[in-house]
Amino acid sequence: MHSALSIILSPTSLLLACAVGIVAIFAVFRFVVRRRGETEFCSLVDALTVKAHSAIQELEGLFVPTHLITEEDIRSYRDKYKSLLDEINTLQTHKYFDSQVFGRSECGTLISFFSDIERRRCKCNNIYYAIEDLKIASARVLATYHTYFNPSHYFAHSELENFIESYNEIKEKVDLVFPKYAQFVTDYGSRELPAIVQRIESELEANKLYFDHVLGKYPLDPQQRDSIVKLEDNCLVIASAGSGKTSTIVGKAKYLVEKQHINPAKILLLTYTKKAAFELSERMQIEGISSGTFHSLAYHIIAEVTGQAPSICDADVPLNVFRKLILEDEDFLNAVDNYVINLQSLMKLEHEYIDAFLYFEDRKKYGIQALFPDVDGKIIFTRSEEEKRLCSILTRLGIMFRYECDYPINTRTPERRQYKPDFTIYFTDVQGQWRCIYLEHFAIDRNGQTPRWFGEGTKGGWKVANQKYIEGIDWKRKVHRQNGTVMIETSSADFHDGTVERKLTEQLTKYGVPIKPRTDRELYDML
Repeated sequence: MHSALSIILSPTSLLLACAVGIVAIFAVFRFVVRRRGETEFCSLVDALTVKAHSAIQELEGLFVPTHLITEEDIRSYRDKYKSLLDEINTLQTHKYFDSQVFGRSECGTLISFFSDIERRRCKCNNIYYAIEDLKIASARVLATYHTYFNPSHYFAHSELENFIESYNEIKEKVDLVFPKYAQFVTDYGSRELPAIVQRIESELEANKLYFDHVLGKYPLDPQQRDSIVKLEDNCLVIASAGSGKTSTIVGKAKYLVEKQHINPAKILLLTYTKKAAFELSERMQIEGISSGTFHSLAYHIIAEVTGQAPSICDADVPLNVFRKLILEDEDFLNAVDNYVINLQSLMKLEHEYIDAFLYFEDRKKYGIQALFPDVDGKIIFTRSEEEKRLCSILTRLGIMFRYECDYPINTRTPERRQYKPDFTIYFTDVQGQWRCIYLEHFAIDRNGQTPRWFGEGTKGGWKVANQKYIEGIDWKRKVHRQNGTVMIETSSADFHDGTVERKLTEQLTKYGVPIKPRTDRELYDML
């Protein structure tokens, strides 16, 4: 007897089973449709990639620095591939667009090239121009280079610096072209440019072994080697006692003879003492090089030219010569006055200092004493080098003045001391009345700013000190306006542009101050 298993589904279960089946069928349908869509998208990308590849190759062929690329070239290219670009842009709106697939294809590359085409045109043209410019510049640079490296030429370091400076003018073009675009450079001279400076700067390295042994077992240090290979008409080496100056001189002379093939007879070594001259001669050991003192050189020149060995003059001869020139040569007298009054100071102008420490160090070391006294015959110590020079200018113009005496009207407040103008200038006007005006000198440049070291080490630094100084200028101007007194002004800017005396003279004349310039003889006697 067989038993039968009967499955009886309820209406609810039947409906649920049908729903699941429908969902499954719909999912399978969507999967199939999506796969077909993605396949269709990939096929379109593949088809357009072939065309995009050709377009990119044509564009790369256009962007070579062998010719100028015109706007017409770009316009023609755009027109030719406009329809392809439209197709590719349409592809980006495809229902099943895949950014990764698109980005890996050359379709995406072509889109990027189109958006960047103008910049690439400018860059390619710049390279083309650079190559053309190098053709012209290379001839000049190479001619100079071969002149300098001629065995018969004394290659001075200043020539090296001038050469590098001229080379630097085209260096940007060289760096733009080489090495990436070297294949497009057909001019031989241009192709030689990158290697030139490397050869020039290799002199130290090429002679390393020589400098290690030129003085025996003691090798020269880098600074000594540097001063030796810098051949120059004038080469100043500053070094302390025992630091190797004599060794450097010996090394340079040997280098000139043994490496630069200079005739020893053309080399003269001079020192200040006989002992040093003898030491040089002993250490040199090169036949034909002359060494001696400055005095012995002068002695032998005079003897050779005149045919008679000269007598050494007495110590008072130079002084007598100087005094004779002062008494008889007006040009010499003027030059002496000009030097002492305008040029001899060891202090610099305010805006020439870079920090407060150096300014006050020089001020402490040298002081700032004016060269001439005031109207009372008193010695003047000014607060700045520029004010000191103003004292000289006023004296030269025949102006009577006092330095930093009290203003005749009380200006004291809890915040301010009594005002003392820089210069009080006295004169009689055309009516014979005794009058005075005031000169203030301001340490400001043409932009109205104080030296950058003002306020260094104080709260707020330069910014606060500068603002306070400018407020002080405004306050002084206000004091004179309120009290009806005359204030004239000079500034650091006037010294720097060389107009200070002219501007001062114009202001003095404007207010009726008589100017009676002193002669060079009068100034010299006062000095």
